[in-house]
Amino acid sequence: MPDYTASKPVNILRGIVPTASGWDTAPTDLANCTDGNFSTVTGTGVTTLVAGGAVGIVGIDTGRISVYLIHYFMGVWRTAGSVYFYVEASNDGVNWVLQSLRSDDVTNATEALRNVDRVVYGRYIRIRITNTDASTTNARFYQILGWELGT
Repeated sequence: MPDYTASKPVNILRGIVPTASGWDTAPTDLANCTDGNFSTVTGTGVTTLVAGGAVGIVGIDTGRISVYLIHYFMGVWRTAGSVYFYVEASNDGVNWVLQSLRSDDVTNATEALRNVDRVVYGRYIRIRITNTDASTTNARFYQILGWELGT
């Protein structure tokens, strides 16, 4: 019988620094969210909207097209509206395919922690955040982890 305890899954995102785009003030210290340490955190990304729309994106290049289990642990708070988290993947970094969607309908004046797992297919993976209303939305990332499941 094979020894299935001999190998451990490897977080292939560890040490890959994500990018941030679309924010009024982008999260800083993005290396903190792929360092494998849940006690470190990025700086806060902030976007103020006069109507519903895009808040910001955090993305990562895995280095190759494959199937991945992605786990993200983040904090979010806002002054109004519902927040949506879109996990999207792309083979080329240009054409994006929605892999999953999560909504968060509770308006929080203080940070609410979100812990999400998703299976995705592609090379480039991003978490795109939107808000349905005029609002100031804040987010920071504690960890983004990824395990390759196969091609």
